[in-house]
Amino acid sequence: MGGGTGRDAGWSQEPEVTIFQLRGVWGSGPDQRWVVGYGGTILRGGGGAWTPESSGGPSDSYRGLWGRAEGDGGVRLWAVGFSGGAGVIRHRSGGTWNVQASPGGGYFNAVWGTDAGLWVVGENGIICQSNDGMTWSRVDSGVNTHLRAVWGSAANDVWAAGETTLHWDGTSWTELDAGPGLSFYALWGNGPGALWGAANGSLYRLDGGWLLTDQLFHSPLALWGSAENDLWITGNAGELSHWNGVSHSTSLWTLADGGQPALHGIWGSAPDDLWVVGTSGTILRGP
Repeated sequence: MGGGTGRDAGWSQEPEVTIFQLRGVWGSGPDQRWVVGYGGTILRGGGGAWTPESSGGPSDSYRGLWGRAEGDGGVRLWAVGFSGGAGVIRHRSGGTWNVQASPGGGYFNAVWGTDAGLWVVGENGIICQSNDGMTWSRVDSGVNTHLRAVWGSAANDVWAAGETTLHWDGTSWTELDAGPGLSFYALWGNGPGALWGAANGSLYRLDGGWLLTDQLFHSPLALWGSAENDLWITGNAGELSHWNGVSHSTSLWTLADGGQPALHGIWGSAPDDLWVVGTSGTILRGP
């Protein structure tokens, strides 16, 4: 395992815009990046300039963000989390954020989708699905454990994970016997049968069951990759870890006050254009 500071590894910090915890990041172009977090925080920008966007929900706490570019050049976004003890879904279209009616239940943790539909997962096994990105319905997951991540390769190949692992085949969710004690915080894949997960301080790959790939330094919280030999894992205590297909190297980001933020979200447009968000309003760019 390599060491050093985040700055040594080519990372830099964006100017502070908020003190709230940031949890999700997504983008579609150089000036089309969004960050969401607690306190109803939604920011748009990048490259040193971030502008708050009003969500209309200052009491909202957003934990996940996903979007897609539209054919007309526009962007649609979905931010999920909780407000007042219940799950909340907000949708951005035409530059405006609006709350969407959700089927109820506990807090939402993550969102993922395709042109054919979207999935949201959350606490106590809650899973919601939308075919049009506007109307949501509950789908029976068969479990009541917490789900923290969702990813898929197609509308009939979707994975959800947290304190268990589930697979959607286009008809129903099936629980995977993943072995005792695994608790996932993030998923990433690059096609059918190519799924990675971050859990229990380690990186796993799915091959029939979860196989240990590498043991990381701190508790992993987020995962993104451009290929199976180019994965980034972020975590507690400012951890920025890179997996090259054989081993991983780790650097730790330290704030100006000496603290090391929990890095909850990561997204990239290319191997050399990654964005990471975390506590204390931290936004990092690298590597």
